[in-house]
Amino acid sequence: ASIADLHTAYESLAVDRYGEDEASKFWMGTGNSDEEPWDGAGADVPSTRVPLYPLPACYLPSGATQRLNNVEPRNIRMAEDLKSGKWDGLFCVAMRTLDTGRVSRIGTMMRLISAEEQLGYDGSVLRVAVECRAEQLVHIDSIENSSDLKEGSDEYRIANVRPFELDEGSNASGLPMQLARDLSDDYCAVRSMYIEEDGVGAKELPPFAADAIRRDIMDLTSDSFSSPSCFWDAAEMWQMLCATVREAHRSDLYSNLNEVMIDAAAKKGGPLRLPVKREHLSVEVQMKLRRMELEAMENYEATHMDPCLQFQALLSCRGWTQSMKLLSRMILRERRRLEAKKSLKGVLQKGPATDELCPQR
Repeated sequence: ASIADLHTAYESLAVDRYGEDEASKFWMGTGNSDEEPWDGAGADVPSTRVPLYPLPACYLPSGATQRLNNVEPRNIRMAEDLKSGKWDGLFCVAMRTLDTGRVSRIGTMMRLISAEEQLGYDGSVLRVAVECRAEQLVHIDSIENSSDLKEGSDEYRIANVRPFELDEGSNASGLPMQLARDLSDDYCAVRSMYIEEDGVGAKELPPFAADAIRRDIMDLTSDSFSSPSCFWDAAEMWQMLCATVREAHRSDLYSNLNEVMIDAAAKKGGPLRLPVKREHLSVEVQMKLRRMELEAMENYEATHMDPCLQFQALLSCRGWTQSMKLLSRMILRERRRLEAKKSLKGVLQKGPATDELCPQR
């Protein structure tokens, strides 16, 4: 994956954010079995063999319909097997890190809804687009054949999984109502700063991203956290906001990179060949592009509006109160960032009206 895509599914980034001990709880053991087997609720349920679909992404068990595009041979074969009725249409999606290749311990069980093939001129299957629905969280006990897969092979991974039920049970009535109210208040405050045309959040985004937030990011109340299913719906709404913010950062970065590349290619003289390829540019320009990517990634990471890694941390929580507290910290952090930026902007626009605002030194 290119750094310009602003992916965050990196084990090294998890260690930086959460510390080595906490981050190690996210992933399977190096031998493709869980070195700390799940002993909580659901541990007494027999494991089930299902296909494993590792991705550098995080899918929540909200029940929403998801769409996955499959182009690799093993993923095409998996989709065709699921379509034929094998595995009862069930498969497990789990995060796979881009730097170390480790797979998350907690995944989401998906059920196939439909599959659509795209054929080549020779009748071969080029792509299979599947629609699926998340059903529940699962703990991955082991992966049977991860180390045996060859590059380009159509053999897909098989995992042994069991239900991952949070220790506080399926009844969320015991959740602190004050925490639910705080979550709702913080979420609504952040949402307003993104959907209002003069909002400080909206002004950070290109028009397409701001329009998407106004269209897709719905209002939430404390009732939105009143049950596990409602909680995951609310969490997915926040994940959608994070994904839109990332897409805005990504769009700005690609626009800036293309501008530099086209300008450098034009200065070489002669006909301009599009698309411009990096390897055809000078070493100095390539180094400049790399610095731009690293700076953009650093700036994006600083926002913590990450639709991937922090939601894997959310899936890994062992209790509903712990899950709510983590989501609350995620939303409150963004509220504080936007409000601090709004306050600073107000001070700069107003100017030093009194000695208290701008003391003499």
